[in-house]
Amino acid sequence: MLFAIAADSDELFETYNLAGIATRGLKGLSGWMWIVAILGFGSAASTKPAAEGRTGSNRSPTTLERLAGYVSEAVMPIYVIHQTVIVLIGFHVLQWPTSAVLKYVVLRLASFASILAIYDFAIRRLNPTRLLFGMKITRRTQPEPQTAP
Repeated sequence: MLFAIAADSDELFETYNLAGIATRGLKGLSGWMWIVAILGFGSAASTKPAAEGRTGSNRSPTTLERLAGYVSEAVMPIYVIHQTVIVLIGFHVLQWPTSAVLKYVVLRLASFASILAIYDFAIRRLNPTRLLFGMKITRRTQPEPQTAP
């Protein structure tokens, strides 16, 4: 109800009376509850098995399942680095004396290729950078020595 009253007047967001403090507090609490709800839905979705009814089988994963695993692990690192890469490439591309359409296409393709290359070679394969980007550390297993019969 306070939000409806505040929609007509900005006074509640600028004053320090009880109604203004309550309105700002409820608005902040509402924002935090949305974040908690979104994280809860995401957490519940990530705990479901990928292939219902086929878990525990000895089959090898399909190409689509391997791609889904790669992409799901790449989401956070790509989100973190994408803006920096786009700005760095865009700074140079936008100075070119050519059409806006060509600049847009070059910026999109170059940034996409650069972001994927940075993720795959500098983040995904190195444990220190995996740790910095919140990914699980991978343990490379040594091949077992062949024993003579």
